[in-house]
Amino acid sequence: MCLEELLADSNFLYHIDNVASPVVNFLTDLGVTYDNKLKFLPHIDRIVSKAALRAKLILKCFQSRDPGLLARAFCTFVRSILEYGCTIWNPLFQRDIGKIEYVQRQFTKRLKGYYSLSYTCRLDRLGLDSLYCRRFKSDLTMCYNMLNNLVAIDSDIFFKRPAVRYTSNANIEYFSPR
Repeated sequence: MCLEELLADSNFLYHIDNVASPVVNFLTDLGVTYDNKLKFLPHIDRIVSKAALRAKLILKCFQSRDPGLLARAFCTFVRSILEYGCTIWNPLFQRDIGKIEYVQRQFTKRLKGYYSLSYTCRLDRLGLDSLYCRRFKSDLTMCYNMLNNLVAIDSDIFFKRPAVRYTSNANIEYFSPR
């Protein structure tokens, strides 16, 4: 039976020492929440809510209205919530990507002198990347670390290396085994 069939079968029970394990709809492991279909929507909803509240508190509690200072506070106190473990739960659907990006979009719009600017212009002036771009860079960094054996993950599970070995890594192409 494949994993999808096991997940679809709600009557399937796991047993440990002849004791049935409880069936749960959501599980949080190392701060990342996922549901019984291995989707991360509960996690995304939770971090967006927490980060939006913290972003509002920054704008309310800081007396300074300096956009640079407030942007640094956002990066320190809010972005860490939105990016924790993102190589695990990186969203695929545009609505989930938009939910996450909305927090930074709204924060930058509320900075003094930035309301009428476009989102990309606000990010350029503040020297920030979009959260989507940062997650993409994080994924690329993880791939690099896996391919160069800098993490304890077997990269051959995820990548098929070419048969010909090159002296330089510049022209190597990797393929997904699936």
